[in-house]
Amino acid sequence: SLQALMGGVFGKSKEKPTNKRQCTEKDRAILDLKVQRDELKVYKKKLVKVIEREEQIICQFMREKNKKMALLTVKKKKYQEESLQQAEQRLEKLQHLVNSVEFAIMEQKVFDGLKAGKAALDMIQAETSLEDVEKLMLETEEAYAYQKQIEEAMYGQY
Repeated sequence: SLQALMGGVFGKSKEKPTNKRQCTEKDRAILDLKVQRDELKVYKKKLVKVIEREEQIICQFMREKNKKMALLTVKKKKYQEESLQQAEQRLEKLQHLVNSVEFAIMEQKVFDGLKAGKAALDMIQAETSLEDVEKLMLETEEAYAYQKQIEEAMYGQY
């Protein structure tokens, strides 16, 4: 019916796409690395807030002249700063690893493309022998020479 035809053309497709990309082990590894990276970023933000809060507490203890608690808080702050530095180093290593894995995958795709191109070139060369090319070139040269003779015969009469 016309409505069914128009519905098929203008309506939304009710079929789900069947060509879904399968998640490979490489994809899973990259995803896991990125999840770890994102978790480290959240942890890093949390540490920054803790350090800022401890700085405020240190100032408060100093105003209250509570030297003992201020020193204890300074030690806690120093520990948090060391943790922050370690988190930043791990984050940098994870990002480097993610980049390396993604680049290696890209190199693998380039390699696969080169292999496919070479295979296609081999097939084309197998279909075309050097003797056939030389024969064709000779025949083309002969046909050109013959055409030139015809032209000379036709235009040479005038």
